[in-house]
Amino acid sequence: MAGLVRVVDGVRRSAAAVAEDVLGHLPDTGDHVTGRSVDDFVEQAADALRALETLALETLRVAGAAPAPDAAGNSPTPPSSASSTAHTRRVR
Repeated sequence: MAGLVRVVDGVRRSAAAVAEDVLGHLPDTGDHVTGRSVDDFVEQAADALRALETLALETLRVAGAAPAPDAAGNSPTPPSSASSTAHTRRVR
């Protein structure tokens, strides 16, 4: 069980980090319509990663395992239910 907990917690941490990283990218497509489509895709990818993070966190709770705290020692909480569309759109 300890091995499973480590793997699930690793998935949770990775999904959270990649979701934030994905939102930090501002692709320059040179076309407003294409840029908007790419931005929408990036937001959907971040939403999917946050959903994966939430599922991993719930799996850890069901297994009775406390997820590892972050670098600051804070216990993880599920990502907010707000969509990633809350980030600032800057389509070029």
